[in-house]
Amino acid sequence: MKFTKLKITGFKSFVDTTILDIKGGLTGLVGPNGCGKSNIVEAIKWNMGEAGPSRLRAGEMNDLIFAGTKGRASRNSAEVILTIEDGGDLLQSYKNNDEIEVSRKIGKDEGSTYSINNKEVRQRDVQILFADLAIGSRSNAIVDQGQVGKIINSKAIDRRQILEEAAGISGIHARKHETELKLKSTEANLEKLEEIISNDQLRLKELSRQSNQAKRYKNISENIRKTEAIILYQRWNNSIQYIKKNKEELQIYTDKVSEITRKISKKDLTKQEIDNDLPFLRSENQNYLNLLNKLQVEYNVLINEEENLLVEQNNQKNNAKYIETEILGETRLLKELTIQADTLSKEVEKLNNNDSKSNLDKINKSLQNAKNEENSILENLKEAERKLNLNISQRDNFKSEIKKLELQKEENIVYLKNTQNELNILSKSNMSQDKKNLYIKIIEKSKNNILKLDAEEQNIRKNVNNLSEEIKNYQDDIDIQNISLQNSYRNLEQLNASKSILTRLFESDEENIVINALKFPKGYEKAIEACLGHGLKASLEKSSIEWRNILQETLFELPENINNLAKYATGVPEVLNILKLTGIVRSALEGDRLQHKLKPGQQLVTKNGGLWRWDGYTHNEVAKTPANQILQNKTNLIEINYKIKNTLVSIDKQKKDIAKIEIKIQNFEKSLNEHNNSQISINEQKINLRNDIEQAQIDLSTYIENTSEERTKIAILESSIEKVKQTINMSLETLDEFKKKERSLVKEDILINEIKKISLANKDKKDNLNEQISSYQKELSFIQNIEQQIVQLTNEKTRLSLQIDNISQRLNTLRERKLEIEKNIKDIKIKPKKIKDNKTNIFNQMDKVKEKLADVENKLSIKESSNKEISNELKTFNEDLIKQRENKARLEGLLQQATEKQEDDKNTIYEKLNIYPKDFHNLIEINEDIPNLEESNLNLEKLLLQRERIGPVNLVAEEDSEKLIDKLKEIQNEKEDLENAVSKLRTSIRSINKEAKIRLMEAFTEVNKNFKILFTELFGGGEAYLALTESENPLESGLELMASPPGKKLQQMSLLSGGEQALTAMALIFSVFLTKPSPICILDEVDAPLDESNVDRFLDLIESISEKSKTRFLVVSHNRLTMARMHRLYGVTMQEPGVSQLVSVSLKEAEKFENAG
Repeated sequence: MKFTKLKITGFKSFVDTTILDIKGGLTGLVGPNGCGKSNIVEAIKWNMGEAGPSRLRAGEMNDLIFAGTKGRASRNSAEVILTIEDGGDLLQSYKNNDEIEVSRKIGKDEGSTYSINNKEVRQRDVQILFADLAIGSRSNAIVDQGQVGKIINSKAIDRRQILEEAAGISGIHARKHETELKLKSTEANLEKLEEIISNDQLRLKELSRQSNQAKRYKNISENIRKTEAIILYQRWNNSIQYIKKNKEELQIYTDKVSEITRKISKKDLTKQEIDNDLPFLRSENQNYLNLLNKLQVEYNVLINEEENLLVEQNNQKNNAKYIETEILGETRLLKELTIQADTLSKEVEKLNNNDSKSNLDKINKSLQNAKNEENSILENLKEAERKLNLNISQRDNFKSEIKKLELQKEENIVYLKNTQNELNILSKSNMSQDKKNLYIKIIEKSKNNILKLDAEEQNIRKNVNNLSEEIKNYQDDIDIQNISLQNSYRNLEQLNASKSILTRLFESDEENIVINALKFPKGYEKAIEACLGHGLKASLEKSSIEWRNILQETLFELPENINNLAKYATGVPEVLNILKLTGIVRSALEGDRLQHKLKPGQQLVTKNGGLWRWDGYTHNEVAKTPANQILQNKTNLIEINYKIKNTLVSIDKQKKDIAKIEIKIQNFEKSLNEHNNSQISINEQKINLRNDIEQAQIDLSTYIENTSEERTKIAILESSIEKVKQTINMSLETLDEFKKKERSLVKEDILINEIKKISLANKDKKDNLNEQISSYQKELSFIQNIEQQIVQLTNEKTRLSLQIDNISQRLNTLRERKLEIEKNIKDIKIKPKKIKDNKTNIFNQMDKVKEKLADVENKLSIKESSNKEISNELKTFNEDLIKQRENKARLEGLLQQATEKQEDDKNTIYEKLNIYPKDFHNLIEINEDIPNLEESNLNLEKLLLQRERIGPVNLVAEEDSEKLIDKLKEIQNEKEDLENAVSKLRTSIRSINKEAKIRLMEAFTEVNKNFKILFTELFGGGEAYLALTESENPLESGLELMASPPGKKLQQMSLLSGGEQALTAMALIFSVFLTKPSPICILDEVDAPLDESNVDRFLDLIESISEKSKTRFLVVSHNRLTMARMHRLYGVTMQEPGVSQLVSVSLKEAEKFENAG
């Protein structure tokens, strides 16, 4: 099979879709540091099912999605697709068109989804797919940065994991661990079954005893039933007699109610007749009153109208006078405005006829011609002055340039002579070339030595920094541990002080009493006190007040399977019975609800001390009592002892941790001193080498000053002489040109005379024009003033015309108003006589109404008096009726209650005895000897007491005993099955260990064989082998690498040099790889610690592996030699900050990428 293509979208810095073609042979990835090369490796690992964000250099999985930059928005998802071809039978179930695509996609805060050929699958399916191809996110076919160093620095016991992966027994370890867990679980279940069997056998004995107790309980219960039947019969008989008596009394009160009702009816008829007359009389009385009020209102209205007419008449007369005055004023104003309008019309006509206005166009035209002529004269004068100024400026510039050129020519001639003299002197000097090569060799050799020392110093400095950081971290840990230790000591002191106080409180108490021996968790103090009460201070020894250990065979189960107090309180077997019969409820509501379900002897309590007993006794929460305080102190003391114990354990652990850290700090400080001494020695060597370089550079500088520098000066001087000669020639030519231009300029005197002539010739003409313009402007101003007056007069005339129209309209309105007022005055004079006649008529009507009203009121008074008297009589009758009805209702209520009670008794008889009252004779003998109700109640109490003394009874003990025997048989069979399972699991573990040893040793042999060959190829000789150390059991031993490079003795890998260690570790990695080659191998900067010769060997090795196993290599590197040996190269760039791009590059472009880094 072949890995052919990788497609990345939105993963880390690859925001755009990026496709990497993975072809046969070696494919290289190059690029500057931080550009995203390793992101491609991590994308492949992530696609293969890697679930640890830290292994992908991420804090969480969301960090794998492109987070955005200044120029790019963040993405909400990332996807990586890996394409595989020629999968063979292994991938037959996934094949589609000769290739499969494995995709992994993640959305923000949504998790990953996997798919194979667009079909969604589980993460486990993808991991198994790649595991079948001998590769995975954590396989040896992907070698990350630093993995070589990790192999070098790891312990031998840790290196065994490499061998286990090669043997493929990582899964066996998982199966073994899973089998061991199953074994432990099965053994635990077996122990539980044995405990269940033991408990059930004890319970079987208890059930036998409970069965005998149940028989006695049933006999007493039967006697109780008969006694209860007698009591119920007597209650039934008493209720019959009571009902009969109440019915006789009820009939007497019924007769009294009928008699009173008859009297009330008679009075009601009389009252009804009066009530029928009263509304008519009241209505008639009200009508006369309303009519009288209406006439009075009309009379008052007429009086007001009479007064208003007088006021209105005066107002109309005043208005008439005012309008007359207004008419006179408006008429006078109208005449004045008409005269003003005629005057304005005449003035406007006079102004329009003025002769000056007709000459306006002619004057304007003459004025414009005069101004144009004046402007032309001024333009000619300005042009002449401009030419004069330009001529003067050019002449001055030419003189200045000529002077400059002559001065420059003299300076160049002097410089030319001096330069030729200096050139003649330098040409005579000469120096030997032999010392130059010697100085250069000394400098290069010293620099190379300094570079080597720098690399060594860099490693030492790195180690020093790491050691310093470790020491600082451990010192911080010690500080934290010391603070924690001090806090623990302070906490211990406080706990001991509290313990001492509580211990003194218990010293005075009796030791062997319940309250001291009982153990229970905190929070149950009030519940215990409510349950045991005064029994808390009872003795556990022989005493006047004591608890005796009486084991009850059978106890009633609490209602609804609530927990009993015995689950929380232990240590006193004597109180076990009462604790088992006491249930714990969460609230008072639950206690009230369950109380009626309690069996004899049972009770319920809450943590706050509430109590509900089976016999109906109930009390709320327990108040704070001495016993309660003792219980509280006891739980506090137990809790403090537990805390003291934990604190002492914690202090001991902290001391041991501090001691371990101090030993580590001492070891690190020792290593730090050694590294510091090495660094001092390297610095001294570097100082000596720099002194050698400095001396050689001084000598070389002398040579350069006497040879190269002088030759350079000669060439510069010759070039300067030639340039100066050219400059002198050019200066002479330019000087002649400027002199010609100066001579060609017109002389200033001619231009000045010409300007004076123009000025004198135009002066007289200009003065005449100015006089004409002034005359025209005065005449123009006079005409404009006339036109303005015409406009103003016309506007005033229009305003007066409008005002005249308004006054005319107002006069018409006033005349109309005057006529209307004169008419109103005539109408007002007629109305007073009419009002007076109406007043007399209304007054006469009011007298007649008052007489009729007095007659009606007299009749109404007589009827209301009679009605009141009858109402008082009815009131007396009704009160008596109410009293008799209340008595009747009371008796009816008592009768109803007695009847209901009789019905309840009937139901109770049926519920308890399953008979009706008429059938009592079938259950008991009814005769004169039957005990009375009081005797029967006493007998019932005695029987109930006898049954209560029996205590809780298991009525189904016999049935439970049979069920328990069947259950014991089933459990015994289960026990045998579990014993067989334990035996099989132990056999399975031995088989797994055996298989793992065989496969590990086979893998060790093959890897060791490959390791020897690859080591020899990488080092060009020498020998090496792998060794299992530290244990005879291969599954527990370590893996050590023994190596002997050419010319060196055989030794452990840790004693080799850095480069030798790296090559040895690579030999191990590829030895494991060759045991089961995968289709692709990814190497992430593994050549970094190698020099050029070792890199060449390393590349020969991977080329050989690629040819033999057809494995495709993807190599990330900065090494130019590695780049040159790649079959193809891809460059990773970051031209846009934070955004990686993949491009195909040549070797020269790859070098540019490296230089950019």
